[in-house]
Amino acid sequence: MKIENKFDFNKIPENTRFNTRLMVSLEADENSDHPEQLLNIAVVLDRSGSMKGEKIEYVKTATKILANQLNQNDILSLTIYDNEVNKLVPPSKMKDLHGFGPAVDSIFSRGMTFLSGGYEQGCIFAKENKSDKNISRVILLTDGLANDGITDPDQLASIALKKNNDGITTTTIGVGKDYDEFLLGKMAENGGGGTYYIENPDDAPSVFQEELGYLKSLAATNVVVKFVPNNHELTFDQLNTYRVNPDKSFLLGDLYSGQKKSIVLELLIPAMPVSNDNEIGTIEISYQDTSNNEIEERSQSIPVTIDVVSSYDFENEIPNKDVTLEAAFLLVAKAKSEAIKLADERKYEDAAKILLQYADTLEKLNLNNSSLNNEINELCTRARNLEERREEFYTMNE
Repeated sequence: MKIENKFDFNKIPENTRFNTRLMVSLEADENSDHPEQLLNIAVVLDRSGSMKGEKIEYVKTATKILANQLNQNDILSLTIYDNEVNKLVPPSKMKDLHGFGPAVDSIFSRGMTFLSGGYEQGCIFAKENKSDKNISRVILLTDGLANDGITDPDQLASIALKKNNDGITTTTIGVGKDYDEFLLGKMAENGGGGTYYIENPDDAPSVFQEELGYLKSLAATNVVVKFVPNNHELTFDQLNTYRVNPDKSFLLGDLYSGQKKSIVLELLIPAMPVSNDNEIGTIEISYQDTSNNEIEERSQSIPVTIDVVSSYDFENEIPNKDVTLEAAFLLVAKAKSEAIKLADERKYEDAAKILLQYADTLEKLNLNNSSLNNEINELCTRARNLEERREEFYTMNE
């Protein structure tokens, strides 16, 4: 496994408490000889009122594309939900599955969003055929705007973690520009799977090619990252939403052949005198290597150092764009999540204010990235709609 850590600022000013970000990236080695594994896939499809129009058509198309990419001995099931849960297609091997396309075509949007109920049923389906000979995964297609049953992101993420610990992992696929990126990202991170966004049906084939390719080439599981500071005055927290273990380590879940995952930590470093390669802590990484026939426990420990320079020398320091950009996209997800929570409470002006505050912070970074600029523009547009159209704009069910 390749492990890399980068600061947004490699140098910090002397005698100053300084806030900086540390990005730890892990990349599994490519392994073309890894035997292909059977899949046990439980699709959970949101058909609630908030999915009306293009969104429901996108997820229906995506679900049929997924089915077409599975092998004959792979297992597939389909659960749909609104305020009720419907076990539309029970678990079946693909070679025995008939009429799947027409069953998907029959789905239409209606009602509330009982996401937790639909997800739980998908997990039940996945559990029916879980074994050491296959990979069991729930794939949740939704906008994430839960308003029935369990709606709290932390509770939903905790359920995903429990299922992950039981050997059933979770991937989330968001649809629609208003999807709850924070909730779906948190469920996927705790669930040990991936998280994706489908803007239109053309995105679906590449998403599932990536997802299924990963599933058939699992390289490491139970990947845990822990930062151990050398100074008790140094404080830190993650910008991601990975599960935090009791020992303050972070659970990153599974890694597949060639896959890369990153976690961004925000550190508040105490004032220090000028010095080079000042060791401020250690990154400890542990995981189970599954790239061979036998599972092996592995661990690595990497010292984290930073240079402390004079205030004059720091004036010319340029932040690392990769780290800053990664942190910026995490802030976008946080902005959307906070705004959705406020809009759920009909606090539309407060939600708009939050979006504009984050947009202003992100604009000041001057990262000149087209994808980030689009996200910033989307935050501003959403804020204006919440201010001007209020309830008309933010309708979560029909």
